[in-house]
Amino acid sequence: KKALVYVTGGISKSGSLENQAQLEASINAAVKSNVAIFPIDARGLMADPPGGAASTASSRGGMSLSTYNNQRATINDSQETLVTLAADTGGKAFLDSNDLSLGLKQVQEQYASYYILGYNTQNNTMDGRFRKITVRLKDPIPGAKLDFRNGYYADKLWKNFNGDDKERQLKDALMSDNPVTDIPLAVEVDYFRISPTAYFVPVSVKIPGSVIALAQKKAVGETEFDFIGNVMDERKQVQGMVRDFIHIKLPTTEAEKVASRNFHYDAGFTLSPGRYRMRFLVREGQSGKMGTFDTRFVIPDLAADSMTLKTSSIVWSSQREMLKAAVGSAEQVGRKIATANPLITGEQKIVPNIGNVFRRGQNLYVDFDVYDAAPDPEHADARRVAVMMSLFNQKGEKAFEVGPVKATKLVGTRPNAVPVQIQFPLKGLAPGHYVCQLNVIDEVGRKFAFPRANMVVQ
Repeated sequence: KKALVYVTGGISKSGSLENQAQLEASINAAVKSNVAIFPIDARGLMADPPGGAASTASSRGGMSLSTYNNQRATINDSQETLVTLAADTGGKAFLDSNDLSLGLKQVQEQYASYYILGYNTQNNTMDGRFRKITVRLKDPIPGAKLDFRNGYYADKLWKNFNGDDKERQLKDALMSDNPVTDIPLAVEVDYFRISPTAYFVPVSVKIPGSVIALAQKKAVGETEFDFIGNVMDERKQVQGMVRDFIHIKLPTTEAEKVASRNFHYDAGFTLSPGRYRMRFLVREGQSGKMGTFDTRFVIPDLAADSMTLKTSSIVWSSQREMLKAAVGSAEQVGRKIATANPLITGEQKIVPNIGNVFRRGQNLYVDFDVYDAAPDPEHADARRVAVMMSLFNQKGEKAFEVGPVKATKLVGTRPNAVPVQIQFPLKGLAPGHYVCQLNVIDEVGRKFAFPRANMVVQ
């Protein structure tokens, strides 16, 4: 049971249909969320003088009885809306009182204890309609008063949802404390420095095709995905949002293989260094199934670290795809976006391997940036970065080694960044678990970094 204390100076009616519709929509949303609204009129007790107050002049020709009645009616109308909000949501309106704390105390006392009554309805029709409830005392008690919700909204079949229902369901599910797990999601969050104080944060989402049922229409299989998400900082302020709709349309020959494939979606945010929490929700359009992913991540302040060699996230991948072939992204990939995104090279996009599980028939791609390496004494616009990569099996034995790979060129779209790209086939590795270690060396500045990651080869 939840209470919303709404301190206001009254809500005036505009007399238009839109205003009444908004009022009803607000009441319905509160009832569906089990929220009782307790409005407090901050104006207190009002007694406007007939001749006009300091802020309101009297009418021309003096104050007639009808004018005074209209003045009083305006005040009553602005309070009537508050009474309606309270009555229809199970709350109480506090009017004509100069003590604002009185209402807060009464709400606190009312919610100090209450009974929860439950029952099983015999009406199993899933039409989403409002169903009234009445609670009565079997033996009335003098002076007793019952406060209870007037009813609830029945469940509604996905096929009967309209556009407003679908949008409300998405937003409610995103804000809910109870995550939805009908669709399992895997998400990877990376970071790349794009200015001294800003980082581009690509977010990659993997959706297993085994839980998706494509609708067969003519010679193709179709479905849609709704994506909604936000990123909040430690003060719980939203620093980034994504809302997207992707339509999937595959030929019959490809649709038959969906169960063994994954759908990949990507978005991106620009953030400052700090700690963040990201909530992401996906809904599939044919069945209405949803999946929530909630994670916390840290964007480091690389400017504060001068002792070690600075790098971006290490992106492990087994796939490059053409931009036109992507399942979906949060934005249409224009030239400006493609230039700013470190995961886009030319006409190709790096698809992160979320979970670091690879097959022996694949290639392993490793991509990252090295920042603030010392200039080459012979070429001021070049750097000397050497990278070696070693794979160790479960016995701690070195199973494979690559390098050293030399990286010398600065990238023009990110400040003082040297991009590193490594590629090699996995066919020579035995299936199993490995630890992959990168030895990154700034040969001029004499600084080092040794990032590690676990990986599985099948």
